[in-house]
Amino acid sequence: MKKIFVIDCHPNNQSFSQGLFEQYIQGAQDAGHEVKTMRLSAMDFEIDYAQRSDDDALEPCLVEFQQKLTWCEHIMLVHPLWWGFMPAKTKGLIDRAFLPQYAYAYDDKSALPLKLLKGRSADILVTSDTPGWYFKWIYGSGAFKIMRMQIFEFVGIKPVKFHMFSPVRKSSEKTRSNWLHKAWKLGNQIS
Repeated sequence: MKKIFVIDCHPNNQSFSQGLFEQYIQGAQDAGHEVKTMRLSAMDFEIDYAQRSDDDALEPCLVEFQQKLTWCEHIMLVHPLWWGFMPAKTKGLIDRAFLPQYAYAYDDKSALPLKLLKGRSADILVTSDTPGWYFKWIYGSGAFKIMRMQIFEFVGIKPVKFHMFSPVRKSSEKTRSNWLHKAWKLGNQIS
């Protein structure tokens, strides 16, 4: 049994991401995993790190996010691909929660940071209207490289697996049903 933290990182609470979020949770619970959740749409925090000072206390939802991330062994985020990357509020969550001395720390003995979130793995589910082949071969999967190497692996979370669901806008009911089943399966097969 694993401790899994699942976050719906779509800023809107009415999206296809919500269905993937719910199915992943159901699959994980059906396999006997312990699951804690959060929804970005319900979180109220200042997304701009520059608008805060180091003396400001974290908003309660960010404290809760950090507590659940500390607790978990596996994290799953689901978000749309907007302008080639995650939505601003999703990036703001990372900016505000993956803080020095919590997610990473520098040591005078090394140029590389200490990875304080080691021992966790991640699934990232991404919805998009860009076809997956176009995202991979034309855009070079740039967003995935940044998320893997410069965010998650930077703080010690690995392996990081990406699962793209696209194109969403013109997808059929059958395709969406298959995607929901895939999300259930991903949650159910965490090892």
